[in-house]
Amino acid sequence: MTIYQGIVTTKSGEMVGFTSPTEVEKSVADLEAQLQCGEMKREKAKKVLAFMLQGISNIIHEVIAIYPTAELNSQQLYVRAWDVIYSLEIRDIRVLSLIFDGASCNKKFVNMHTKWDSSGDFIHATRNIAAEEERPLFFIVDPPHLLKCIRNCFSNSFGHKCTRYMYKNGEKISWEAIEFLHSISIKDKLKTHKLTQAHAKLTAFSRMNVTLATQTMSKSVARALKDYMNDPRFNGVINFELLSFILKVNTFFDCLNGSGDPDGTRNKTNEYLKPYINLEDERLRTILKEDVLKFFIDWHNDAYEQESLSKEAMERRTISHETYQSLHITIFGFCAAVEFLLRKGAPSVDAKAFNQDKLEQYFGLTRMAGGASNNPSYNIVRGRLPGDHAKKAAALPKRKGNTKGTRSELQVNQDPLQCRPRKR
Repeated sequence: MTIYQGIVTTKSGEMVGFTSPTEVEKSVADLEAQLQCGEMKREKAKKVLAFMLQGISNIIHEVIAIYPTAELNSQQLYVRAWDVIYSLEIRDIRVLSLIFDGASCNKKFVNMHTKWDSSGDFIHATRNIAAEEERPLFFIVDPPHLLKCIRNCFSNSFGHKCTRYMYKNGEKISWEAIEFLHSISIKDKLKTHKLTQAHAKLTAFSRMNVTLATQTMSKSVARALKDYMNDPRFNGVINFELLSFILKVNTFFDCLNGSGDPDGTRNKTNEYLKPYINLEDERLRTILKEDVLKFFIDWHNDAYEQESLSKEAMERRTISHETYQSLHITIFGFCAAVEFLLRKGAPSVDAKAFNQDKLEQYFGLTRMAGGASNNPSYNIVRGRLPGDHAKKAAALPKRKGNTKGTRSELQVNQDPLQCRPRKR
């Protein structure tokens, strides 16, 4: 999360100092600056790196570490991440996985580890060196963030920035289909989807909205497009590969999003949202790896088999390599983590525990604490921690912001407190 750069203030607004990275990194940076140009320049923190502990079978979610950083790199992240993991393992808190977004430093951090096993083309698990016993540590890219990345690649295919010209098996996968569907549905006064102008014409803000991404890459959109497949007004942009792409992404997100229902009794329509209760679950065995991931592997291979095209042109025919890598890491890491828990005797595993929603809610509350500014100061970020620990679930928003929120009701005890005895 970006913070107000450099200045630490008191509640009255008085400046009391500057933020900086750890003393060791500061000393090294100062030494390099002195050797290069003879100047000693104090580095200012621009962002904060937050680590949140989130339980899988309980409701624990606590921010346990905050580091001010300037420009975070993979080496710094490696030191901080394992410092936090060691601190938790020493206190007998077993760390199962690390969940993060698709930032480049996070990918480089993952590549600094050795593979736990030979499965998968990318590193999705490594040995937990902080644990006493032989135990893996799984890596997962935040599924809502990954969904936005896939939708953004799709939106730039023959649309918006036009940085991609996506084809699979010779069939065009174009954002024009979404734009046509929105406009033609309005003219026909027949709307079987949730697309609006905000879905079709993306802005810098709407690109970050998870709800818009989920409603675009949905079954309802795929069904609506299928109904218009032979309509000449669409200029032939609707095809089998386009519909398959939308449905595969929808299936992927359903399997990894969950419904926040550990018993599986609330959801009765979508089987993919139900918790995982056994190792023979078809989502673990076939749907995610042999159906969803295979679709993207075949697409990737088809794009890079076009020898008549340049390397840059081949890259534009499919989703970005960073998103492709994140998809591999997430599917293999998630499936392996769920199987690990079920083998250890977990009665059920809800996929909702494997995302960053709680951390996003924490960042949202912290930005709100800064008043009109979206970027709080480091003093505000650090000062909120004791209050958030005390308020617990009461500090989390219910259904607002860029997360789905929580269904749990806040229980308030209205019994009067016992009065103190009067001294006479």
